[in-house]
Amino acid sequence: MSAPLLETARLTLEIGGRQVCRELDLTVRHGERWGILGINGVGKTTLLHTLGGLRPPLSGEIRLDGRPLAVLPRRRAARLCGLLFQDQSDPFPSTLLETALIGRHPHLGRWQREGPQDQAIALDALEQVGLATMAGRLAHTLSGGERRRLALATLLTQDPQLYLLDEPTNHLDLRQQIAVLDLLGRKAREQRKAVVMILHDINLAARCCDRVLYLFGAGETLHGPAREMLTEANLTRLYGHPVASVAGENGPVYYPV
Repeated sequence: MSAPLLETARLTLEIGGRQVCRELDLTVRHGERWGILGINGVGKTTLLHTLGGLRPPLSGEIRLDGRPLAVLPRRRAARLCGLLFQDQSDPFPSTLLETALIGRHPHLGRWQREGPQDQAIALDALEQVGLATMAGRLAHTLSGGERRRLALATLLTQDPQLYLLDEPTNHLDLRQQIAVLDLLGRKAREQRKAVVMILHDINLAARCCDRVLYLFGAGETLHGPAREMLTEANLTRLYGHPVASVAGENGPVYYPV
């Protein structure tokens, strides 16, 4: 059996003097889709950035493809792991195609320029998120939802094995939310990519995640298969507000009481 894509061993994180997680042991394997759930300010983004190597943990170890992330060359790490940030900015004027091509940087040499194959990969990524017909348009003219899809296209162009996504459905309407999550599901199912994403919608997590990780605050965590973890009792405790469910066509549907 191949090594897990991502492992943490006794991982402890703090931000602003508060523990995000304490001695967290986590294993993310090829083809799995994980959801990270918790209230605002509990440290979900901090955890995601730490898993992506953007900040060091207080203690413990993170391994990517069987190797300690701390010693993995950054170019190799970027080929294995890609991060979608919560919000995107456009510091320089560029077209959608030029923006998506940024995802090819980990695959190019220091002075190497993007070639026809790189452009084809970027155009295909734009096609997958429904933006191919706008490839020549300037990115700063897009709506918030279109920018979100462009950011995802850039990550698809990068083509990592592990997707770390901070609220991938942010700014998207219902149809686009489902389209994006179904796209990520196909990546996991057909290409054996792993997906770890922060979500705020319980029902989207139930629909598209195999496993979930709860951040309760004060370092306490809980994780396991989604079908076992997504219970009224767990969710009520997690959010500090009563959560109930009703039977739906594809399983329970959750709502605040």
